[in-house]
Amino acid sequence: MYEKYIKRFLDFFISLIAIIILSPIFLIVAILVRLKLGKPIIFKQKRPGKNEKIFTLYKFRTMTDEKDKDGNLLPDSKRLTKFGKILRSTSLDELPELINILKGEMSLIGPRPLAVSYLPYYNEKEKHRHDVRPGLTGLAQINGRNNLNWEERFAYDLQYVNNISFINDLKIFLKTFLKVFKKEDISVRGTGKTIDFDKYRGKQNMIKLEKKEELDRISKFFTDTRFNMGKSVLQGLMGEAYVADKEKPNFAYLLIRAYCFINGDETSQKAEMAIKNLPNTCKCIVPGDNWKELVEKVYANNFKKGKRYSIKKEGDIFDREKLKKYVNSLDKNYTIKEIDGELYNKIQATDSYVTNLNMTDDYKNKGIGVCALKDDVIVGVATSNIIYNDGIEINIKVSDEHRRKGIGTAISAKLILNCLEKGLYPSWDAANLNSVGLAEKLGYHLEKEYDVYFINQN
Repeated sequence: MYEKYIKRFLDFFISLIAIIILSPIFLIVAILVRLKLGKPIIFKQKRPGKNEKIFTLYKFRTMTDEKDKDGNLLPDSKRLTKFGKILRSTSLDELPELINILKGEMSLIGPRPLAVSYLPYYNEKEKHRHDVRPGLTGLAQINGRNNLNWEERFAYDLQYVNNISFINDLKIFLKTFLKVFKKEDISVRGTGKTIDFDKYRGKQNMIKLEKKEELDRISKFFTDTRFNMGKSVLQGLMGEAYVADKEKPNFAYLLIRAYCFINGDETSQKAEMAIKNLPNTCKCIVPGDNWKELVEKVYANNFKKGKRYSIKKEGDIFDREKLKKYVNSLDKNYTIKEIDGELYNKIQATDSYVTNLNMTDDYKNKGIGVCALKDDVIVGVATSNIIYNDGIEINIKVSDEHRRKGIGTAISAKLILNCLEKGLYPSWDAANLNSVGLAEKLGYHLEKEYDVYFINQN
């Protein structure tokens, strides 16, 4: 009887009285928000209510509308002001939710209304948190709030759903005032101290592959030459591979350096989840053709589309004598040296565009590379950015003031010759047309261009 009749009456009556009594505070906060953050004063967002029916949640605004040079909103942590943090830590930003309670979309006590984007990530048991109206506060809020992990929060939510009573609601109501007054168990939303549920659950649902037979199972997804760098992951040399189903994978992604290569069935239930939950170390996504729309949907306001160029790699296409001429034609003011232990340490200790190669300690054992130096200063580097069992992926950098002097051509030719002597194939995947031109000069042939997505770089 309480849940069906009395609870809704109390919600309506208490929220109406609270709005009247707290109207001066409403007005003061609204004025401060307008002065410090501008328009709009009220932040509106869609949330799932009882039986997952979507409603519009009202809060006081706590963030600015700051954008980057390309017009994209900055991350929440950069837009959340000191004033906004105060509103959130005191829960004053949530006062407008009394209007939602008055309208019958929420209750004073119940599971907190979370993002609509979380809906696909609940398991069958967790979905029952939506059997009741969401609340301004709840059992999870008085037992740890944002310091709880998601499973603990949902356990409290379900405990509440299964034990609704006037006494329990009254206890939660009174303990909430005590928590807010003491500012206990508060992790301010938007400061990076909590992880979004979709990212949290997404990481749980992707499985890292360790064994060769597991890697062999997903090799069928990465036969296109645009995925060539991912070969190192499949060979178990560098990077990591992830799937949603280890035994019968229907899609997979490979992580190596800052790259992610993803392909397979983009209609899989967990495909969007995988895209959403790529690690922060991933800066560039190379998707299969059918995945492009999904990538653009997930990173709608936070990606830049670019091109890379796959270079044809058919047999021993190199003219060694021609390559030697390129090496020997370098101006005598420059010298080319193979990267030994001393030069490796020098590169690691030098902070410049040219030496910013992210060379790991593993390079000492498996890497191969050469440097161009002038007056003992490194002005150009050609190295194995990625290694394979039978070859390397070439990475070239030349300092701006020393470009157009044949350095890139000379060190690239020298590295290719070194690879051929060692029985390694020097693969080349171009980031721009200048790189394509250099590759063709050295004996490669352009196969095709393909799309890449640069993400999370605001």
